[in-house]
This record gives sequence, structure tokens and C-alpha cells, in this order.
Amino acid sequence: RSSDNATQDIGFVAGNFDAAAFSAFIGAGNGFVTKWYDQSGSGKDASQGTAADQPQLLLSQTNGRPALTGDGTQFLATASFASGTSPESFAAVAERTGSVTSIGYIADAANNNAMGFQNSANKAALYATGTAPTASASDSSWHSLIGVVNGASSVLTVDGTDTSGSNTA
Repeated sequence: RSSDNATQDIGFVAGNFDAAAFSAFIGAGNGFVTKWYDQSGSGKDASQGTAADQPQLLLSQTNGRPALTGDGTQFLATASFASGTSPESFAAVAERTGSVTSIGYIADAANNNAMGFQNSANKAALYATGTAPTASASDSSWHSLIGVVNGASSVLTVDGTDTSGSNTA
């Protein structure tokens, strides 16, 4: 939290993020994510120890649901995945504002795979070894992004529309 950099695990109530516990913990300040727990059981928790690089958690951001926000320099990182593992998938509901000039991604840096928004306006991309499909994604609008890295068969899906190949939008 912004007032003293204290951290606390916040859980779920009836399958939903416990917004009341989060609000009580942060008080009048801002809340930042230091660790995002992997729910799959694989132990691939994502974390960020540097306060300036932690994404902020905002309540009631997307259709009344919480969301992470940042300016392109905030990120969470996880231990690398097995080298060469395919297929590998990424999924997010995200918004790129027109004022952001940094590239914002969900990434597996160990395998050079990533998905997110480019630093040019109105464009999402999936970077996979040998392919870089891109698709239109209007700035200042929320989008469903799904990327599947699988060699030459890699696909980027934006708002339900599949794109494969290289620089197609």
C-alpha cells in the first residue's frame, strides 16, 4: 500500500476478489500488487519486489471488477517456463490508453514469447519465435486478448477474431 509499503495477502469470498478486505487494508491510499498467486498448482507465482515497478490494483475498473493498471513500466514476473514448451498460452483483458508510449506485455522472457499492446496506437501483438501476428485493438477500450504460441501455428485472438502470420494488421 502507498502509505507505508506494507503488504498483505488478500483472498477471495465466494469465488470473488475480497474487495472489502483490500479496501480496509489500503485505507485512503493506493494498493499495489507485489505477488499474484498461480491458481493452477504449478507454483508459477508472479511477483515484483521493486515498489516503483508494481502495478496498481483498482477496484470497480472493468464492469465493476478490479483490474491492474500501469504506465508500461510496471510488471509482475514469474520463474521461467520449460524451454521450448509448446503450445504456450497467454490471456488477458486489458486496455491500452493513447497516452502510453511504452510497450505493455505479458511475457515469457526465457523463451522470447510475449503478448500485449505495441507502443504504436491501436495495435496488439503476439511475439513468438518466428512469428509476430498483430491485430487492431482500439486505444482506450477494453479488449480480450488470447495468444497461443505454437511455432508457425501461433495465433493472436483479439475480441474473438483470430490472427496468425506476421504483421497482419
